[in-house]
Amino acid sequence: MIPARLIFDGKTKAYRICKLAHSYLRYMYAIPTISVSAINPLLYQKNKRMKIIKVLRSRLSKTRSYIATCKQKKELLQLLGDRHYFLAKEDDFLFSIRDLVEIFAGDLVARMYLVLEKIEDHITNGQCAICCNKGFICEYCSDSRVLYPFQVDHVIQCNKCSAAFHRKCYKEGSCPKCKRVEKRSNKNGDFSRNSNNNNNNNNNNNNNNNNNNKYYNDYNEMNYDDDEDNDEIDNKDGR
Repeated sequence: MIPARLIFDGKTKAYRICKLAHSYLRYMYAIPTISVSAINPLLYQKNKRMKIIKVLRSRLSKTRSYIATCKQKKELLQLLGDRHYFLAKEDDFLFSIRDLVEIFAGDLVARMYLVLEKIEDHITNGQCAICCNKGFICEYCSDSRVLYPFQVDHVIQCNKCSAAFHRKCYKEGSCPKCKRVEKRSNKNGDFSRNSNNNNNNNNNNNNNNNNNNKYYNDYNEMNYDDDEDNDEIDNKDGR
């Protein structure tokens, strides 16, 4: 199969090619190097299975932070086989020739549904306390139901702080967590400025004290010299 025909036409038909090209394509068959978004983003719109796999990979990518800290990380990664790159961020979606062939055949889409279901169940159904406790509560409506970023049908994440909220509640530019962080940083900034001012005042006081001490020492030295001169005069008169 020729990659260009896969990407632009969605065709898995075999073509006659030279031995060198055949050897190269066999070597590259399972290596993820194809960025569909960069080469032909319209493929996601034209091909239904590609559109589905993009959504599945987007949801998988949002489970990455959970898998990274999970005690069962090894078992979860085994579900993906050698396709750990499916956890990459959405901007970095890469596919291999094998991926595209299996997507167009429908096999990979079905397998990814099962993999995603198992990973999401592990996180949300209390199978792992570490993963389960990394959920979010919507701060707009304070609903007690826990939210997770990969529940993309009804959950949205803030682009700045990555906190999760109900899609129907979220208002762009008014994220409660971002406001708290900004307020805290402003307080810290004011405290830092006050501390610097106090330090500057202390330094000025120290400099003034040093100047006063220097003046006092100079004055004592002058008096001491005058006393010595007077002693010399008295000695001469005594003679």
